[in-house]
Amino acid sequence: MPNLNIPKKYLLIILVALMSLLVFITVLLGNKTAKKTSSEPETKNTRKTTQNYQPQNPTQFTYNPPDKIIARVGEENIYQKDLDAELDHYPTKDDAAKKLLLNKIIEDSKLLQEAKKENLLPIDNTIYNSPEKDYMGRIGAISKIKIELAKKNIGLKGSIISIWFLNDHVGPLGYEKAKALALKKITYLHTQVKSGNSTMEQVAENIRNDTSLAQLDANYKNNAIFSFNVTPDKTITWEKEFDKMLWELNAGEISDIFTAVSPDFDNNNKVVPAYYMFGTVTDKLKETVTPASETNYEVTYF
Repeated sequence: MPNLNIPKKYLLIILVALMSLLVFITVLLGNKTAKKTSSEPETKNTRKTTQNYQPQNPTQFTYNPPDKIIARVGEENIYQKDLDAELDHYPTKDDAAKKLLLNKIIEDSKLLQEAKKENLLPIDNTIYNSPEKDYMGRIGAISKIKIELAKKNIGLKGSIISIWFLNDHVGPLGYEKAKALALKKITYLHTQVKSGNSTMEQVAENIRNDTSLAQLDANYKNNAIFSFNVTPDKTITWEKEFDKMLWELNAGEISDIFTAVSPDFDNNNKVVPAYYMFGTVTDKLKETVTPASETNYEVTYF
């Protein structure tokens, strides 16, 4: 090994340099550690904020038990179960749908209560005022009630003029002559009414004062005019086709002359043409709004 004869002053310089280098390295490593330590909380805070952020999207419906009362209409309670049954068959489930269907249920309840008042259909807890009701049965009952209530708001008023030429038995003129005379007389009266020269009551009085009609019909005076006031479920005369003709008239219109039939008691009760008639409509009600929609039922929401 060679003998390194280094002066002491150089050894001292080298030692100081080495110590300075060691201090520099120590400081450098300490700064890196400090930066890493100080950056960790910032990263954690950022992640925490990201994980906890949620957009504002409020729940559309508040959950209610099926048997919870959500409204009261008159005397009937409306349950969450009723609304759920409607929502099950509706394409959307949002607040607008909920409001729309709840209003429908309220109107249906009014119809049921109106029907109950008028004894239109049996109304009991199988379809009414119970959380255990048959909801599809309720809907079916409501459909029937709407039809029945609508009938009460559609009507026909008017009168009918008639001249018989065979009332149970053929009269002294014989069947054909009596038939021809009756047609002649009622055709003239029909023309008078259609032209506005006479009213129905005036031509009826004309028939009552025509004694020649006694040989056609012993009851000609009582058969001269007949007034009616009916709903669609009621008949007006024995002739369905004539009734249909009257329903097709507007108020103030006059029907054509119609040939009606009756049994001939002298010919084995054979049904034959027996009298002529025509009618007029004085009032025709077309209103279809149900009474329930106009009735005041107190509605309470829960």
